[in-house]
Amino acid sequence: KLTLKRGRLPANLAGAYLRIGPNVAHWPPQKRTRVFDGDGMVHSVRILNGEAVYHCDYLESPRLLFEREYGREWFLRLGEFWGKSSMAKILTVNPHKIRLSGIEHANETPTPNTAIQYTPEGKLWALNEGGAPFEFYLDKDGCPRSVGYDKLGGTLSENVSAHPKVDFSTGEVIFHGRDVGKNSFYMGRASGGKLVDRVPLEEAKLRFAVVPRKQGPVGEGDVTWIEAPEAAEIVHTCYGYDDDNGKIVLWTPVGRYKEGFEDTILGGMGPTKMHRVEIDVAAKAVKIEAVPGSERPTEFPRVRDDRVGGRTRYGYSGQQGDPLVSGGSAEFEFTGVLKWDFEEKRLAAVLELPEGVIGGEPVFVPAEQFGKGGDDDGYIALFLWNAAKGESTFALFDAKTMAAEPVAELAVPCRVPLGFHAHWVDEPQFQRQLASHS
Repeated sequence: KLTLKRGRLPANLAGAYLRIGPNVAHWPPQKRTRVFDGDGMVHSVRILNGEAVYHCDYLESPRLLFEREYGREWFLRLGEFWGKSSMAKILTVNPHKIRLSGIEHANETPTPNTAIQYTPEGKLWALNEGGAPFEFYLDKDGCPRSVGYDKLGGTLSENVSAHPKVDFSTGEVIFHGRDVGKNSFYMGRASGGKLVDRVPLEEAKLRFAVVPRKQGPVGEGDVTWIEAPEAAEIVHTCYGYDDDNGKIVLWTPVGRYKEGFEDTILGGMGPTKMHRVEIDVAAKAVKIEAVPGSERPTEFPRVRDDRVGGRTRYGYSGQQGDPLVSGGSAEFEFTGVLKWDFEEKRLAAVLELPEGVIGGEPVFVPAEQFGKGGDDDGYIALFLWNAAKGESTFALFDAKTMAAEPVAELAVPCRVPLGFHAHWVDEPQFQRQLASHS
């Protein structure tokens, strides 16, 4: 049970906050290791009746279970894929190790450590770019319990990206996937717990594949390719919608090549900064424009999850430390939260964390539950790490006022390692996923 440091938990707030990240199970690692190589661990905060309880546990993937029994690392790490021998390892050594492990399918060997999603069917997924979704659930106390890889009723045989988009109004899950060994890239659409569309795509410099949302099958011929006027990098899109003029508008951090940044996670990309991207499908043209506030490095953008596929006014993103000062090492050192106004096309507010305090992805928590309240009626939830004091806390900030003083901050009795993406499950969602495993 978490103890209150300051403020007060909202009396009517109920649900669970989840944050996932890479935690190396065999320490110290004996293989060359990259940040995405750690074993997936879920950290949860169950909130109910004005109290909060913290749990954490590894996701027991086939990879983790095999290496736990083996006693040390067995599978190749991403950190080993470097230099001239990289492709040979991908095509020969990796399949050989998978075969010897007895794991039947290659998309069941990555570690689910990157992102969490709640599906229209009431499932919780942990995701990684190189595998199928890994299903888990939260027990009545909020403790993570592993289920196994979800192959969508036998219809999924390939990889699913870490960030599928869920439209709860239609019950669709839309995603892309890739297989490095086969050099294949595709878009998928799932509905009713089954894969219903698979559309092959091509990779190139910054191009946008526009695929219509329609009933019935979607094929390769339905894809409209629109090339951007420059080469750039987009990792996480904040928000997208169709405007009143028939154009597609995306709000997203955009990164560009910068010399001297070769050792960063994106390898050669400079800091990502928020941009407004306008895609004119009729003219097959793309315009990428900075907005007031674009001078601030930012990543991990979010809107409230029940607005995905619809319209909303506000979005939030993590403010990063200045990479020009840190030499590029500030990628996960989130020093605050930025609030974006999509209607006024600008940065609306900045929440600065105290000096020496590191945050994470700003997840929106509705004041009541999903489907109710205004676009910013709620809270921003995240774990905080006070490097000077060596303390972890869980905090809720007012998403409307963006006040620096948290609505509530609770002490966590152990260090919560810096991680990747997070998610909020409201009480109806919590009860639905629990009922399917009770």
